[in-house]
Amino acid sequence: MMRKIFMIIHDADFVFMEGNGGSCTIHGRDFAFKEEKRGFCTIHGRDFAFKEEKRGFCTIHGRNFAFKEEKRGSCTIQGRNFAFKEEKRGSCTIHGRDFAFKEKKNCSCTNQRRKIEEWKHMREISLFIAMSLDGYIADSRGSVDWLNGQTEDGEMIDTYSLFVRDVDTVVMSWNTYHQIVTELSPEQWVYEGMKTYVFTHSKHPSSEEICFTDREPEELLRELRQQAGKKIWVCGGANLVGQLREKGMIDEYYISVIPTLLGSGIRLFEEKSTEQRLELVSTQNYNGIVELVYKRRKDPNGV
Repeated sequence: MMRKIFMIIHDADFVFMEGNGGSCTIHGRDFAFKEEKRGFCTIHGRDFAFKEEKRGFCTIHGRNFAFKEEKRGSCTIQGRNFAFKEEKRGSCTIHGRDFAFKEKKNCSCTNQRRKIEEWKHMREISLFIAMSLDGYIADSRGSVDWLNGQTEDGEMIDTYSLFVRDVDTVVMSWNTYHQIVTELSPEQWVYEGMKTYVFTHSKHPSSEEICFTDREPEELLRELRQQAGKKIWVCGGANLVGQLREKGMIDEYYISVIPTLLGSGIRLFEEKSTEQRLELVSTQNYNGIVELVYKRRKDPNGV
């Protein structure tokens, strides 16, 4: 029975069949090889020797590269490391970079790279919110009338308008929605022109712009981020933020730190939440307010 082996070299997939004879497809061209204890492979009109043992070598472009079959290994593609675990796998180092192969129909490196490309094109989920210096988004009465700078006539920067230029979808809890329409802006819906999803277990009539839903936030957000569009803004409240943060679904954190210590109230981040490491993107301050922008730090696999 023939075995099909996939190898990635210079970001391209090379396929060859093991047996008494076979073929190797490189850059859309077929190259013959034969394999016994020793054999050869012709690439771009040149012969490269190989030898199969528990250890061996592969000569490519006049250079020798070692390979070794192991149960575990790693693959580095465009500076990103991809771990793999398989019964029979190996690695080949080419021009200082590691490329994995496995004796199966599918290549793990190709699949990982495809997942990364899909991740790159997904919509970003961003939290844009203000909190007190001690981490509260509302006081003990649920009020936000303390969301001000240190002086009434101090300079203010409209970072909100800059942020929403890249947003076309808003998600929020029922409590946040209710506070907006009854307290903060009862006369006018402030998110006009953006699709808004309100999570609630109560039944309410939806409109073209506002959709009331009892779906699980994680489920809906995973569906939305696969669709074409701009950023998705997590508007609040704290419970919704906590659910999405625990699932690792928030990509960016835009947090305005207000120069106020509340002492108690509704905390933005729960004390028992899991660790998540971030990368600082930018900071600015005006009238005592500090604007912090962080993004989720990528894991070692690049996702």
